[in-house]
Amino acid sequence: MESAIRLAKARKNLQVADHMVSVTYPLLQEPRLLLTILDNIFLAYVHSMTALLEFEYENKHRESIPGELQDKFDIFRRTHLDRYHLDKSLPETIQELKELVLCHKRSPVEFRRRDEFVICSENYDIKKLSIRQMQRYIAKAKLFIDRLSSVIE
Repeated sequence: MESAIRLAKARKNLQVADHMVSVTYPLLQEPRLLLTILDNIFLAYVHSMTALLEFEYENKHRESIPGELQDKFDIFRRTHLDRYHLDKSLPETIQELKELVLCHKRSPVEFRRRDEFVICSENYDIKKLSIRQMQRYIAKAKLFIDRLSSVIE
């Protein structure tokens, strides 16, 4: 039951991100919105991974659910990709999203450049966010959540 609720949260986060990409961003043309889109996509992945762990716990395949995100990610990467026939590039995508979110939180300098949002680290390593990049993340997350839906529901 908890897994279905968690998966619904993941869908909601992804729906918000998709709406912002397809409706809000084209209307406002504000690259700062890319940060909110990024956060919602990342949350959709986190809720999805947690839903899968909760599903296994509910069905007695797992004794407990780790509390730390890194622990959940490690279990997901080690066991769930093969067991549920998931895309092998998902861990890289989730890790990339996590790094972008953390980079934004630690960043001393951020600015917009044309249609991109630029995040600079303390030693001025540059990460760029674009609307096309967010669209690719959303497309991949939709496939992932659809696959989990067929497993959980």
